[in-house]
Amino acid sequence: MARILLFGGTGGIGQALMAALVAHYPNVHVVAPIRPTATLPPVTLSNTQTIRTIHWDSPDALGDCLAPEATAPFDMCLCAIGGLHQNGQGPEKKLAHITPEYFQWATHCNTVLPAMVIKHCAHLMAKQTPSVMGILSARVGSIGDNQLGGWYSYRAAKAALNMIIKSAAIEMKRYNKNLSIVGIHPGTVATALSAPFQSHVKPETLFTPQQSATYILNNIVHSVGPEQSGQVFAWDGQRVPE
Repeated sequence: MARILLFGGTGGIGQALMAALVAHYPNVHVVAPIRPTATLPPVTLSNTQTIRTIHWDSPDALGDCLAPEATAPFDMCLCAIGGLHQNGQGPEKKLAHITPEYFQWATHCNTVLPAMVIKHCAHLMAKQTPSVMGILSARVGSIGDNQLGGWYSYRAAKAALNMIIKSAAIEMKRYNKNLSIVGIHPGTVATALSAPFQSHVKPETLFTPQQSATYILNNIVHSVGPEQSGQVFAWDGQRVPE
């Protein structure tokens, strides 16, 4: 039976990933940590599939919340946590638009929380067989690929996340040579997160959550190995520049 951790299962991409995992693995146990105020959408399961939700209300509490599930290793951990706009404020177009409040919020959502997921879950991954941790990042976090500027807080938060992924991959190679930790750029997906910006996207490059989830599993999660650990990949399996 595949054992999988899925963070962010209440969001658009997270829900699609849950459905894709259930469709792909006839025998699977998914542990889905969610906020205490959140509810995981219903999923139809067979008698060989289980989903267990656990509530975590702070990053520091995550380790204790996961302790009951640490009796067996996990084969996969997917983190679909992130945020782009809050209370009407979104990515900055100019330096003059940067505020400490939005910068701190963007960093907490896009760097701190995924970092805590890696911290508390990396040691729970399988060691005797290949295992993978896939963390949702974004192409705009690439310093080498930045041609447009702007989006200061979000870019910085995702760039910091990519560095966390890189550093964690280096450290974990000492303890688990079968573990791959990779960043994932899911493409532009038709969710609430991207809603304010969808009018500027060509229809053929705007994915449904279901399309993005399929690409993530087929082109990244099911394709990478330990030699790619620490890298960031786009939805099509191509490496994103650092």
